[in-house]
Amino acid sequence: MLKLNQMINYYLRPDKAHIRIDDENKVATNVLTLGDHKFIGHITNPDYVESMIAMIDKLTPTDQATFDAELQEAKNILINI
Repeated sequence: MLKLNQMINYYLRPDKAHIRIDDENKVATNVLTLGDHKFIGHITNPDYVESMIAMIDKLTPTDQATFDAELQEAKNILINI
């Protein structure tokens, strides 16, 4: 299993959602902008964050710029609801 070496790390989940994991504060933010699906989830449940950390070897590392671009795209669409 890969070890988190920074406080905040960015990944692409197998379902194509982008996830930002703040290991120190135990917060995860998921962003999905895939076809008709637009979703932003901000999870503060430490058990959920730990479960994401436990499956890091199944996630693809990415970066803050990629995550931020996906987050902005989702916000732009969701703000018009």
